[in-house]
Amino acid sequence: MGRYLLLMLPLILLAAGCAVPVKTEMGDVVLPAPVLEKLPVTVGVLYTDEFKTAKHTQKVSVIEYIADLDLSLGLANISLFDQLTTSMFSNVVYIDPNSPEELSKQDVDAILEPSLVSIHYGAVINGIQWSFSLSLTYNVKLYLPDGDEILTFSIQSNPPPVLKVRTIFSFNDQARELFDSATREIAAQFYAEFSTLPEISNWLNTLEKEGGTRGGLSQ
Repeated sequence: MGRYLLLMLPLILLAAGCAVPVKTEMGDVVLPAPVLEKLPVTVGVLYTDEFKTAKHTQKVSVIEYIADLDLSLGLANISLFDQLTTSMFSNVVYIDPNSPEELSKQDVDAILEPSLVSIHYGAVINGIQWSFSLSLTYNVKLYLPDGDEILTFSIQSNPPPVLKVRTIFSFNDQARELFDSATREIAAQFYAEFSTLPEISNWLNTLEKEGGTRGGLSQ
């Protein structure tokens, strides 16, 4: 009886004109292995508590249907940037944001600190087809151990809407699929553009002039 009521809850909520709760935890991100030459540096990666526990809540409405979307993104954020940084840099160490004194003990060339700027989920119905879309924006801040900023690089995914025969009750699975697609686009942009930025070239040249880096670059 309890299971029956649980299955009927979304229908009861719709009949009452209430929003259907859609709670999803995004887990590990799976990215294709990139083909690129790693930058020969040691980078400290700092994940803030906000980044590690990020959530996104949003009401998604289509005609008379309303979904209360509640996405937990912390694990996915870490999984995504663990893969991006270990693929981009020769050496990666992790910095505890709650222990600033730890930074002085880490022998790094720079610190990379990502942040989730925005996420938006959309759905539009056309006949029996639902058009779903999800966009992500991250900022990647790279700065020297003394705090001087090297750059802040913004990455945004804008994948085309996905058309499928879905219902309001499919928002959960669809959110996962769209998030996976968006993170792959984020990764592709990061791999293609980050190492080509003039700020990165200037930083590497400065390190070389100073006698090499902790990742292996030398004159």
